[in-house]
Amino acid sequence: MYPKESLDIIAKMMNDTRHNVMRGAVIPLLAWGWTSFAVSLLVWAGLWITENANWNFVWFLIPFIGMPVLRRLKPAGHEVTTAISRSLVVIWKMLTVLIVVFSLTSFFVMYNVLSFILLILAIGSFITGELIRYPFLKYSSVSGFLFAASMWWVTGLPQILIFAISMVTMMIIPAYKIKQELQKENNDRA
Repeated sequence: MYPKESLDIIAKMMNDTRHNVMRGAVIPLLAWGWTSFAVSLLVWAGLWITENANWNFVWFLIPFIGMPVLRRLKPAGHEVTTAISRSLVVIWKMLTVLIVVFSLTSFFVMYNVLSFILLILAIGSFITGELIRYPFLKYSSVSGFLFAASMWWVTGLPQILIFAISMVTMMIIPAYKIKQELQKENNDRA
């Protein structure tokens, strides 16, 4: 085997690994992005129509809807686990714990919980974009940082709409863009 052939094989393996990790990132971004977006709109509509603060409990539907959606969307078969995919799972688990802690703490201490949760999600999206080396995801997560900061000046129901919009800009659109790029590359290979 010639050195150039060896380098080509290594480059192909690295590229395939990156594509597997990118493919693995699409489904969680879509599942949690769409679930968070839909629940945000439901909470906003409920609060707007009824003015009953109990609609805030609907936020807790996110994990009960998101987990089954995630399981349903995951392709059948065994995925290859890499150091990057393992790291992403650990990072998102840690961020999930933070989100749960901030959510539960908001029952005892009054503060702008949506801003903190959005900031945590933006950090997770940024890190995911960096680890999978996908600049569009990384830079679109900056919208989450900006929207989280804006929630310190915007109060009331508009905060929920800001949260919903941020799910679209930093999770849903980048996920579809990744999916589109992967499909294009698969078509180019065929």
